[in-house]
Amino acid sequence: MAIEPTKYETLYLVRPDISPEDLLTIQNRVEQSVAGNGGEMIKFEKWAERDLAYRIENYTRGTYYIAVYASDPGAVTDIERYFNLSKNNVLRFMTVKYIEDQKPADAAISAPPQASEPEDQSAFQSPPSTRESQAEGSTTAEQPQEAKEQPQEVEEQPQEAKEQAQESEERTEESQEQPQENEKQTEGGSES
Repeated sequence: MAIEPTKYETLYLVRPDISPEDLLTIQNRVEQSVAGNGGEMIKFEKWAERDLAYRIENYTRGTYYIAVYASDPGAVTDIERYFNLSKNNVLRFMTVKYIEDQKPADAAISAPPQASEPEDQSAFQSPPSTRESQAEGSTTAEQPQEAKEQPQEVEEQPQEAKEQAQESEERTEESQEQPQENEKQTEGGSES
């Protein structure tokens, strides 16, 4: 029973003015580290040349390369040790485990949930009668009427709030008009 090697992805950033010989040396070293640890290269490509978010070693641009390989963890150690020693050419690097079977995050959201059974409406009904109604000897037939009356009270409260808001707006308009009248009076008084 053989253990399957782990897949890794190494992303590294090289300086934009790197010579083709130095770039080939870095690529060969990555391939040697993978092969030396019983692994195989899956993909090796230039990703992009981009502006950097901040200055690194006086460079504002850099070229990103991606290496995907299946190997033992020793290959990762060798590659990162080499990148640390070649700080002149490799500005930044990062290695992560490579996972192929990831679903997009919005795939789970795209399908709306469907109800398998009709919803239980008991949670939305009015609560059982209070002590006062029990003391008065009310019947269960009267409880639905109480439930019907409660929403009406709730509807009346927003109406009252709207009326109060209108009154306060009228007051602010009146208070804004009063200073204008005072200004007219002072202008007329200064002319005399």
